[in-house]
Order: sequence, then structure tokens, then C-alpha cells
Amino acid sequence: MDRQILYYYQRGVASYLIAKKMGVSNTKIRGVLKRHGVKLRSHNITNKVSAQRRTPEQNRAITQKATEKNIGANHSSLHRARLALSRQKKPTIDPVYELPMVELCKKLGVDVIPQKAFYKYNVDLYLPGNNVVIEIFGGGFHNKSEAVDMFNNKMKYLSNKDVPVLVVWADKSFNPQAVLEVALRVNGNLTVIDGTGAPTTRGLGLFNY
Repeated sequence: MDRQILYYYQRGVASYLIAKKMGVSNTKIRGVLKRHGVKLRSHNITNKVSAQRRTPEQNRAITQKATEKNIGANHSSLHRARLALSRQKKPTIDPVYELPMVELCKKLGVDVIPQKAFYKYNVDLYLPGNNVVIEIFGGGFHNKSEAVDMFNNKMKYLSNKDVPVLVVWADKSFNPQAVLEVALRVNGNLTVIDGTGAPTTRGLGLFNY
């Protein structure tokens, strides 16, 4: 876990976002960083670094989302579907795992859609030519009950649409080439692998759709 935290933080990812992704407190993340002698960025610097990594359109989308949250809007399913489509049009791509996958797909001529919208759900990556969804899990975040419930609801929807899903546990080593090779030959509703492309049973007890 420490290595992954350092990897994210050194690439400009805010500590609170790492905490959210890994399902732990921000205090724990900052404790790990201090233990390894990493100089912590101030909140203002973190926001500035994050903003610089995003496009102007992505920054506007984040501002709009924050505004909607602050006014306490209750989103209907139709509105959530529109939000999902908006995220697809202006995706925020994870620089550690998703971006290398996107770049590899482009290099090999494989069509890929980051944050593809399926009704009110967004998926990490979608390969339209193969009709395969790739969901990349890192750390312990996806062991949290609310995250598991969300994933299972998403799986039910995708299963009804006959869209296979490849889950990648990438909190250790991650090989985009190996993951893509598995994705291109996926069959069945759900396939689970680790970051090296090897099959794993991790999380299967949590997935109930």
C-alpha cells in the first residue's frame, strides 16, 4: 500500500483523492507520506497542481459538479444519466492506470472510450470494437460496501445489456499490455485479473449481481 500511495502522490494526485480511492482516511495517507519523508503539499498547491493537470473543460465540469452538490440538488435518474454522458464527453482520466491503457490502445489502433456512459453509470474504459468494459480497482476502496453496491448495480445493468466486464486489481504491478491482451479475448459477464493479467478470485465474494 505504501508504494502505491507514494506513486500517486509523487504524480500530483491529492492525498484526499488517494484516500478516497483506497478507502482509508486522509490522515492515514498523510501519515504514510510523512513516514517516508515526503514533503506534504499545501491544500492550495494541491488544488493548483490538480487544476494544471486537467483541461479547462474538465475544470469547468468539476466546478459545475461542486455547485450542484452545494445547492443540494436531488438528481432524478434521467438527470444522473445526463451527468454520466457529460462525464463521458469530458472525462477525467486516472494518470496512473487508465492513461497508460488509453495511450496503448491508441498506439495499437484499438478504439477506447474513457468514462463511457451506460445509462446513469460511467465505466473506466470501454472498447467498442470488442464490446468490453474495463474497470480498474486499486487499494481497498472497492471493498467498501457502498462502492461494492454501486459496482453490483452497474454490473446488473451491463449484464442485461450483454456487455462483458473485465475487473483489474491494479494495486500492485500493472502491465497495460497484458491487461489489454486479456480484454481483447474476454468472454462471459465478469472476468477478474490482477495487474499482470493473471486470473484472480479476489473480490468474487463481494460481487453479487
